[in-house]
Amino acid sequence: MTQRAKEGSWNGGVVFGYDSTDKELIVNPIEAEIVQLIFTLYIEGKGLKAIADHLNKAGYRTKRSKHFSINSTATILYNTIYNGKIRWLQVENWDKKRRHGRNTNPLLVNGKHKAIISDELWNIV
Repeated sequence: MTQRAKEGSWNGGVVFGYDSTDKELIVNPIEAEIVQLIFTLYIEGKGLKAIADHLNKAGYRTKRSKHFSINSTATILYNTIYNGKIRWLQVENWDKKRRHGRNTNPLLVNGKHKAIISDELWNIV
């Protein structure tokens, strides 16, 4: 999995804004618009709760048809995958340290997938 990450390949999991086809991330245009909206609202000064409330009132739902939460909104804003990057080894010794085993130097490489968020917008957020 580390080698796949070094090559810019995605290692799996459900990612809002993308669909998985043959182990590749393909942009889901409808969800990508919502991701861009989340970043835009954040730039406009909205907080995580306000963004989640806005999305829920507009009738948007997560990949699993749930309401957006503060946590799901924050996860989208902090996930480098939307900027076209693959991040790996964020946590060390998870089985021993649990949430205290953060890796200060995770692997971060350009991914093979298409970015939804530009470098400029990512850096502002």
